[in-house]
Amino acid sequence: MSSVWTSGQHRLGNGIRLRLGAVLGAVALVAAALFVTAGPAAAASCNQGSCNGKNPYSTGCNTGSEVIHDAELAYSDGVGITTYEGHVRLHYSPTCRTAWASIYGIQTTRSSSDAYSKIVRNDGGAYTCHVPSGGTSCYTDMINDAGFLSHAVGSDYAYSYPDGYYATFYASTGSY
Repeated sequence: MSSVWTSGQHRLGNGIRLRLGAVLGAVALVAAALFVTAGPAAAASCNQGSCNGKNPYSTGCNTGSEVIHDAELAYSDGVGITTYEGHVRLHYSPTCRTAWASIYGIQTTRSSSDAYSKIVRNDGGAYTCHVPSGGTSCYTDMINDAGFLSHAVGSDYAYSYPDGYYATFYASTGSY
């Protein structure tokens, strides 16, 4: 290949432009390949009533879900001392139109009957989860929330500081 120089042309400048063009072209190809192979997010495997009693995570309903309410579990000894133990949450999936409850941040449970969370629908439908022995959280199965109101409740039978004995801590969220 012969080199013909014209006025104002630099051999180094042409090489840099050529390499820069090749690099930008390669970056564009990689970006296009990633975009094509990534594709859209997986769709949820159920909707509304077909989600009743199903796990929000294995169905994909947790994707894009919202925490609507978060309430702190409390115990009052009746003479002015209130202590707190963990939280209960009301979750809602606009994609699946479902709700579920969770309890978290509690003391490690001694048995599976010590702590639970429950999702309750205004027509009486409900699902409950029990925190496993040695655990600190759980979440319920989903309930169809399309055209209904639901709320979450949580309870934990735990050691009360500074009272020095076990007590029932409780919370209920607002409805949604």
